[in-house]
Amino acid sequence: MRHVDLSTEQEQVSDLLVAWGRGAANSRRGRAGARGPVDERVRALRGLAGTGKTTVAAEVARRLSSLGTRVAVVAPTGKAAHVLRGKGVPATTIHAVAYELISDDPDRGPEFRLRRDVTGDPDVVICDEASMATADHVDDLLSRVPRVLLVGDPGQLPPVSGEPVLEDALGVDLVTVHRQALDSGVVRFAHAIRRGASVTDA
Repeated sequence: MRHVDLSTEQEQVSDLLVAWGRGAANSRRGRAGARGPVDERVRALRGLAGTGKTTVAAEVARRLSSLGTRVAVVAPTGKAAHVLRGKGVPATTIHAVAYELISDDPDRGPEFRLRRDVTGDPDVVICDEASMATADHVDDLLSRVPRVLLVGDPGQLPPVSGEPVLEDALGVDLVTVHRQALDSGVVRFAHAIRRGASVTDA
């Protein structure tokens, strides 16, 4: 994973999340919901497009790994995992690390079951694009790993089915949109729509 220079805000958030992640090896394993009372094993890193969520998540993974904490980086879709790998972050899908295919009936579709152990036996699973992750995904991960960090923009695509989990999780929010991100028409468009502009105005 590549090292990058962080803003003050990103550095502070990274420090907080690394400190949280370092407690992973001592956390009790066992099934627990991501909903309801605050769960110390779940944190969220939220932010709008251009705030550097993925940059911070990659830095948290790098720092934790350098300190001996086992980290797995996942995403809900293969496309999102591919984007992470393009940024130098070893990543795969939630399904690849947590589930195994047990049937691929052409009529009923594929059937999966939870693996005995998450691939790599990580202490922390970092899930990028977590707006698309469900509470069931988090529950299943927490039944096998000590801690889960959800990374995403709650205003982006929700899960196709299942209960979203990103917005309600205890966490931190990046708020500063960086100048280089604003060079992207996609980022400018997204922020204009959020401010209430119409599609034609944006």
